[in-house]
Formats: sequence, C-alpha cells, structure tokens
Amino acid sequence: MSPKKPNFFIVGAPRSGTTSLYNYFKKHPEVFMSPLKGPDFFLDNKNKFSQKTIKTREDYLSLFKKAKNEKFIGEASHYFSSKEAIERIKKFNPHSHIIIILRDKDQVRESHKVARKKLDEENLKYQKNCKQWTKAFGKTNVHILKFEEFFKNPEKSFDKLCKDLEITEETVKVFRKHNSRKKSHRLRIFFLGLFPASWRLSIKKKINSKSF
Repeated sequence: MSPKKPNFFIVGAPRSGTTSLYNYFKKHPEVFMSPLKGPDFFLDNKNKFSQKTIKTREDYLSLFKKAKNEKFIGEASHYFSSKEAIERIKKFNPHSHIIIILRDKDQVRESHKVARKKLDEENLKYQKNCKQWTKAFGKTNVHILKFEEFFKNPEKSFDKLCKDLEITEETVKVFRKHNSRKKSHRLRIFFLGLFPASWRLSIKKKINSKSF
C-alpha cells in the first residue's frame, strides 16, 4: 500500500511560531505530521530558506508511510514566499489546506532588524504572497493566523483553527500539557528581546534571582 499524499501544509512565514504549531498538531489524533518538520521538498534549491534533504518523490512520501486514517497529513516548511512551492503543491494536491502565520509589521521590523522602507516592502510581499496562496487553494482552504494573537493566547487560537479545519478540540488537554512548562520561558525570551543585547544579561540575572 502506497503512502498517502500530504494535504496539509504549515508554510510560514519564518520566525512566526510554525515550530510550536507543528508540535501542537503532532499531538492531534486527526492529524499526522511528518517526523521531519521541514523537508522543504517543494522549494527550489536556490531558495534562501531551503535546507532540502528530501530530493525524490519516493523519499518524500516515505515520511508519511505511518499515517493511518487521519483527516490531515502534513508537514511544516518555509514555503510561504516561494511561488514555485505554490505551483508545485497545487499540482501535487490541489485540495490541500494551507496554514499561514503572519506577524505584525512592528514585530517583523524588530525580529529582522529592518528599516521602515524595507519593512513596507516586506509587508507588500506578505500581502502578495497571501493573495497567491488564496488564489491557488481558495479562501476555504487557506487559514491565516496572526502571530500576536497566537502568542498571547495560543490555546484559543489553536482551538479556532481546529474548528475551521473541522477537527476535534479534544487536544486542548494535550496542548496545555505541552505548553505549561514552556510558557514562562517563552515569555522571558519575548520580554528580553525588547531590550538591547548589552542589557539582557543583567536583566536575566535579576529575573532568575526573582528580584525583578
């Protein structure tokens, strides 16, 4: 019996929480995620995000050989900005569901250290990319999350996404278990990122000593 085709792709954007979302879906009983998070199979080799290790269709499909009767079979690669990936996934499985996480423009500027002019250009690219994905797969099959909402209340955002995908929400318990140990650590990382690098060590020491 040949492996089932993936029909579910978390495509980015980069640095937007795709790894967390990938891990949450790995625990969902109606979703099978590739054991390799980012196979980058549909990326062009020249793409700057490509770390392509899976080069043949046979090897790619073998990542999903353990899938059973899950509603969604998927993976998470940085396909968001690749026109070639859109075309290749469309040809591979035109009924695929696409997950996109977008960051607020100010967060993008801080994360990527880009100037205002460059930021405006990036925002235009984001809008263009979203339209391309939506045009290729349809509004019903393209699900867009806002990073800020996802970071602030990941459980609520994940529940809504499950509803949109028409899969069960029984993973809430699993989600809490997965997230409970990392929540405070993630908040610390986010908080420290607001300060210059030269300040972070002293602030971190104060946080760890509980005097801050």
